[in-house]
Amino acid sequence: MTTDLTPTELTYRPDLRIHIAQAFFGFTVPFTERIYALKQYFIYFSDELKLLRTGISRESWQTKDLAIHNCEDLFHVVDILRTSKGHRRPEIRQKLLSRFGTTNDLAINRSLNLALRLWLMINVQEPAFAGLRHGATSVEWDDERPLLVFVESLFPPSRWSPTAQSSRFAPHFTAAFMQRVCGLNIEWTTSLHDHLRLDSVRKALKASFAGTSSARDNPLLGSAVSLLGQQDDHPSCERKARFPRARALRGHQESHLVGF
Repeated sequence: MTTDLTPTELTYRPDLRIHIAQAFFGFTVPFTERIYALKQYFIYFSDELKLLRTGISRESWQTKDLAIHNCEDLFHVVDILRTSKGHRRPEIRQKLLSRFGTTNDLAINRSLNLALRLWLMINVQEPAFAGLRHGATSVEWDDERPLLVFVESLFPPSRWSPTAQSSRFAPHFTAAFMQRVCGLNIEWTTSLHDHLRLDSVRKALKASFAGTSSARDNPLLGSAVSLLGQQDDHPSCERKARFPRARALRGHQESHLVGF
């Protein structure tokens, strides 16, 4: 993707919102009427960049070994990921060599993790930084699984096969109802793959802001749905395994929690 954005330090500024929305969610100008739908996302984006500089010293910051230096770098990595979903991480690292000119696998891997967190809102993180996001399950992408297979594994198909009628929740079935009547505790998470995860022992239900929007064309879910649902001719992708997961993830959007 090519934008008119002058390379800047990897930080969040309100004037970058239009570029972020275009690069990650395909928004076109003008998109003023849809900017409110991304209000919580931009807070998340800003917080993620701040977490890169969290630690007891600069030597312990994630920025110490990070190939991405500005937002243009970030958008480039997302573009590569979007068009390489059937490829394994070593293949994607190779594609990024010309951009970053480094053979430091840690720096590239850390940049890939950051891009996935910001683009798909999945808490992909190396073990050393797994605890930065309290309440969000941390997952790690390895060198063996293609990106698509990795993301698919986070959204397994439901064992329940409801009919169109039985899958529709009654109007009173809201988060407030589940708290009051069912005794569930609603716990917010920033990771989309935690959305609607139920801990029956603790009686806690995870909810992600990315999965609770009432908009049918939720742009935050759109990235992951698109990744899981599009065809890919790479031999490592099993086409038959992909589409049910895309429908399952889209189901989060259709049966979102309301009444918060």
